[in-house]
Amino acid sequence: MNTPSIRRHRIIESPASILRLLLATITILALGGTTALADTVIADPVLEIDFDSTPPLPDGEGLAGAIAGRSGATIIIAGGANFPDEPRWETAKVWHDAVMVLDLSADAPAWTTLADRLPRPVAYGVSLTHPTRGVISIGGSDGRGHLDDAFVLAIEDGDLVRSPLPRLPTPLAYAAGVLVGDVVVVMGGQATPGGPASDAVFTLDLSTLDSSTEDPTWRTRPAIPTGGRILPVAATHQGEVFLFSGVALEADGEGGFQRIAPYLTEALAFDPASDSDSWRVLT
Repeated sequence: MNTPSIRRHRIIESPASILRLLLATITILALGGTTALADTVIADPVLEIDFDSTPPLPDGEGLAGAIAGRSGATIIIAGGANFPDEPRWETAKVWHDAVMVLDLSADAPAWTTLADRLPRPVAYGVSLTHPTRGVISIGGSDGRGHLDDAFVLAIEDGDLVRSPLPRLPTPLAYAAGVLVGDVVVVMGGQATPGGPASDAVFTLDLSTLDSSTEDPTWRTRPAIPTGGRILPVAATHQGEVFLFSGVALEADGEGGFQRIAPYLTEALAFDPASDSDSWRVLT
């Protein structure tokens, strides 16, 4: 097992600090100076973040698109896909249903492959960590088709517990998602293998799972205004959802769709709680 190590990184705390640093850099370089730049970096407020290494996955192979997240002090890695045989990417892709866990509260954390497995292989879905519920898995693919499954994986009293969520309105793989409080937001993706990219946006309020008056259901929200995409990047800040980049698809002339290069570089924002229910194009 690898010996855990700690690496500290200095991170600029706010956009204002970044702007001040940028302006200072331009000014200092214009004057031909470099010493003051280092002083500027040290003087800015920073956050101290510790990164601890963990043991590698036990099978010696990486996993693409695995379900990944944390339940309490336990990291869960489930499913995924890879090319374990040589030559890479020229042999058959293998789709996995195994569940591996790493208890970070143990004195010497080590990966354990559970006897319990996923009902079927899953990769390339959306994975989110809820602070109390566990690891949320949404959509994905099983190697034969794209999925509309949604469920939560959690470790309770040392056992793996799988709790179903309402199915997506449509199958989706290669989508992006975020968690805003108790609201799951899923954006983009692809409904069928070889099909067009989706511009759909869906939300699910997890608080309704505990309600006696509301039925939990996915809501269809305003579509991504600049078109469908697979593999976008998503983030959330102060209740707002941000969507970056992704890959647009176009018809390949043979009944399928192919990636368009260069990839997208735009940035958009969406407030799932806003009455306006609209997107803002940032770049």
